[in-house]
Amino acid sequence: MKFNISTALLATALLATGCANNTDGQDGGGISDGPAVPGSSQDFRNSVNDRVHFGYDKSDISSEASTTLSEQSAWLKQYPNVNVTLEGHADVRGTREYNLALSEKRAINTKHALRAAGVEAGRMDTNALGKDQLVAEGDNEETHQANRVVITQPR
Repeated sequence: MKFNISTALLATALLATGCANNTDGQDGGGISDGPAVPGSSQDFRNSVNDRVHFGYDKSDISSEASTTLSEQSAWLKQYPNVNVTLEGHADVRGTREYNLALSEKRAINTKHALRAAGVEAGRMDTNALGKDQLVAEGDNEETHQANRVVITQPR
């Protein structure tokens, strides 16, 4: 079999094109079939921030969170058949019961804010996870901040 420079260039170009099509939203994940389907979970994550962050021991919606929720509500109004689960989380500090209650308040306040922005209440479920399902492992301020969150999950 003869191998020439044209064959090598073609193989390199094909390999590079396949790697560039990795749009599955995962770091270092597999190759996707192409761009996100409009209205899909992947499209939501690619289009808007799926995380609403909260301060320590807080469940109120901050101005930063309001901006995120405004973007989420616009996307959800564009795709009225998409329902979401609002997953409330908490960091590792505090008791399990306290963090479940806090994460529930965060999820409910997020739902109220999306509802006020025009998203129908029936399209949203809440799920309080407390510190039972951490977003980030660790016991430092960076991981605490990552865990004080509501994640909007299209379904």
